[in-house]
Amino acid sequence: MEFNAAFDHFFSSPRPMFSLSSGVWSPPADVFETDEELVVKLEVGGMRSSDFDITIRNNLLVVRGCRMDCHQACQVHLHNVEVRYGRFERAFEMVGPVDAEAIRADYEQGFLIVHVPKRIAPPKSISIAVETD
Repeated sequence: MEFNAAFDHFFSSPRPMFSLSSGVWSPPADVFETDEELVVKLEVGGMRSSDFDITIRNNLLVVRGCRMDCHQACQVHLHNVEVRYGRFERAFEMVGPVDAEAIRADYEQGFLIVHVPKRIAPPKSISIAVETD
């Protein structure tokens, strides 16, 4: 039973196990790709679209934000708190070249969906010099 408790704590602690700063949590995410784009879908309900900061540098997509805890503003006796509040951050390495200027994000029904178009390089044609003896 102790192993199960440690395992649960590793994956559900308020702070990601590999976070560099305290008080930061990681929302669950799905990452997938189509022929045209990479898509990152984060589960972050209870926020506004203005609560997010999305950057990409050196093929690393970073999504940051902050979900405010509405329980702190009023006097309540909490019985169970599983929803994460405060600052969050997730970083995703993009595979292959992407078009950083054409990234777009949508926030709907509690999910932030970031669309990162792939940069398709035109095929190269090279000539090869062949030496004959």
